[in-house]
Amino acid sequence: DYLFPVGLRGHFRRIFDCVVNDKGQGFWVQAEYGAGKTHFLGTVVDLLVWQELKVCNHLRDEELKKDYSGALSKKKWFPVAFSLRGMGQSGDGDSLMRVFEEQIRENLQMFAPTLQAQVKITSADVADKWYTSEATEDEKAGVRSFFSREHKCLPEDYRSKNGPKKFGEELVRSKLPEGRLRGKFKERFAYIYEQITKLGGYEGMVFVVDEFRSWQDRHPAGTPAYAEDEEVLETLAFVLPTQHLNIITIIASQGDMPQKLSGGSEGDRFVPLYLLADKNKGDFGEIVTFRCRDLHKGASTDIKDYYDHCRKEYKFIKQANISLDYFTAIFPFQPRCFEVMRRITQNAEKHNLPTARSAIRMAWQTLSDAALLKGKRLITLADIIDTDELRKGLNHEHYRDAYGVALAEEPIGSYDRRFCVRDWPRHLIEECLAAASRALGVQTAVAFCARTTDYAEIVRRTPWSKNGIAGWLASADMDGRGGSQVLVPRASGQAMAAFIRGEFDEQWVSTDGIPVRLEPVR
Repeated sequence: DYLFPVGLRGHFRRIFDCVVNDKGQGFWVQAEYGAGKTHFLGTVVDLLVWQELKVCNHLRDEELKKDYSGALSKKKWFPVAFSLRGMGQSGDGDSLMRVFEEQIRENLQMFAPTLQAQVKITSADVADKWYTSEATEDEKAGVRSFFSREHKCLPEDYRSKNGPKKFGEELVRSKLPEGRLRGKFKERFAYIYEQITKLGGYEGMVFVVDEFRSWQDRHPAGTPAYAEDEEVLETLAFVLPTQHLNIITIIASQGDMPQKLSGGSEGDRFVPLYLLADKNKGDFGEIVTFRCRDLHKGASTDIKDYYDHCRKEYKFIKQANISLDYFTAIFPFQPRCFEVMRRITQNAEKHNLPTARSAIRMAWQTLSDAALLKGKRLITLADIIDTDELRKGLNHEHYRDAYGVALAEEPIGSYDRRFCVRDWPRHLIEECLAAASRALGVQTAVAFCARTTDYAEIVRRTPWSKNGIAGWLASADMDGRGGSQVLVPRASGQAMAAFIRGEFDEQWVSTDGIPVRLEPVR
């Protein structure tokens, strides 16, 4: 049930090209909370790993199925997939290498349990194998001396009593096998790779790591842990692939990749894959619509007729260069809906709305209105503004103080901050004002406020004429007089009252003798 819009299809192609050509590479999947990173990773793993279930045959994207299903079905890759959320320990135990070792062990148990006893992963595993099958008699004599001194017993007795893992840990602590241990990340991962691929008949390994941001936040730049993180990831994504080891590494994070790991094409350390961003931002609307509605059979013919009608009668189709395919993919939503929803939800930490996840709920709640479904127009932003999901988000502390500035019946709350345009996503308030005005059937909008305030700036920026509305700004003309803190607000309030009573004209002045001038806005 995964949708592959143009942007996501391109990301999957880049990964699949590396897989089918046995070319190791690192990919950094970046998007904010709720944008679909985990779903993306899960789909990649399913398509690469479960070949016996013929998952590729169930791809809904015919282009990807045609180009890759056959080649992927012939590949056998060992997966190491996990999330870093909640991982880690305090102090020196917080090691990314240690986490990878543990996860390789867990994935062996899940995907290849017959290999679990054969593959040596940790330093303790390697040390135990060294003593039992590789150490010389002189080296074993040194080990016997260590265990006699430290534990008053023979090495074999300690191993029998405490198990191979504990025995190996003691060997590592003794530093006796240090020259034989594969202690560096490159040697360690290469040794693990060699064992798994040869013993299991795999053509490569794919490492998939989710929630890397939660790990990043604990390791500031310049710390030893940060340096280890960089070296571990660089080893997997760049060092080993350049030595012809087929390793695909996919890291998902809300944060930027470390500078040392950055790249832009195959052969670089990590290739960035941005979800729902830049030239792929149209994917957002397609994904939201796909998740909350189905079209009746034969609907495409009617949608094309309506598209032709909109192209002829309205400007938004030509202005935004909306194609028929995209219009159909997001039908029955007006395209501007997703532009505004994206701005509202794209920063979860700031706005408390998790991108596509919240947008899907907004769209679903809107489509649940039977009256809208029976209508003969596209769903607009004004319809979405009335959903519980959007209202819940707007009650977040970021919006709460200004919530209600557009509609009088909505609560403003505790307003203790001067309104500032920079506090809001670009064009958001202007679009909301225009959408609310259209929904109310407004033909003329008049704003009463001081001409140098951010309120006035919003009024000037709002696309009134584009929406068929005559926009006017009414502001006090002080003509160099002081008193902006008292006279201007009083003049604006009195002018608005006079306007409502039908008494406002060019000759009108406030009780303080302050005239209020009207200026047209676009």
